[in-house]
Amino acid sequence: MKASESKAIIDSVKKRGYLYDDENNCYEPPGSARFNELQAARALTQSVVRKSLKSPVLRSAWIDDTRNLKNKTGKFDPFITLVRLDLGLDVWPEFRFLLPPLPDYRFDYAIPTGIDSAPLKIAIECDGGTHARGLSGHSSPAGIVRDMNKSSLAAVHGWTLIRVTPQQLCKAGTIDLIRQAAKL
Repeated sequence: MKASESKAIIDSVKKRGYLYDDENNCYEPPGSARFNELQAARALTQSVVRKSLKSPVLRSAWIDDTRNLKNKTGKFDPFITLVRLDLGLDVWPEFRFLLPPLPDYRFDYAIPTGIDSAPLKIAIECDGGTHARGLSGHSSPAGIVRDMNKSSLAAVHGWTLIRVTPQQLCKAGTIDLIRQAAKL
């Protein structure tokens, strides 16, 4: 199939109201269950974007951001399970906390809300490569500057940042830090 033919088909599908599904890499027809899910998620996201654009300071993504919802489901993670069982808190992996056009920074783990669904904003960063002597992405000069910018933006947006190594992640000390930050 030629590129012009592909473009014509895609344009035709868009004109008929199909929505593109990033997760499944396809277009969903109007009226289908997945179409309705996509439409609802986009409406929520657009609402958040409109609200955040009105305020020059609050340009944060949140739990209703489709990018974060996509990361919420998936494989078993021992840290998420440990925090849920020990503290009763809901942990989100690879949590994006800023809206475009701000940088696409993600926390390794985030606890955006508490048990009562009130905003909590605790972020957990798992810093690997601590012994790589500048060879890993995070310990290179550019990586260090990027992490500093990310930490600063997180603080500006009201996030409490807990930084640990992979060896510390599922330890009692990290759980205690989260408990203190959540004031449990």
